[in-house]
Amino acid sequence: MRTLVSRLRAGERARDDSGVPADAATDPVHALALLRQAQASKERLRLRLAGPDGAVQERRVRVLAVEAGRVRIADVVRQTELTVAVHRIVSVVAE
Repeated sequence: MRTLVSRLRAGERARDDSGVPADAATDPVHALALLRQAQASKERLRLRLAGPDGAVQERRVRVLAVEAGRVRIADVVRQTELTVAVHRIVSVVAE
C-alpha cells in the first residue's frame, strides 16, 4: 500500500511540475470541445503542442476550423496560420 501511495504522489508531483495549468483540457474529448467552443465564440486560447521531436511549445491562437483529426489555427503572436493534428495537442486553456 505504501508503494502505491508513493507512486501516486510522485505522479501528482510530476503533473504539477509539468507546467500544465490545473484548468487545462488535456484529454482529446475535452480539448476538442474547448476548441469548438472557442471557434464559435472567437475566443483566444493557449495551446500547448508537441513537435515532431517531442518538444512542447506554447502558442496563443484563434481557432479557425475544427475538422476530423486536425485543427486549423491562427497564431496571434507569430501572425501565422497552421494546421495541427489533434494528437499533437498537449493541452488547451482558455484565456
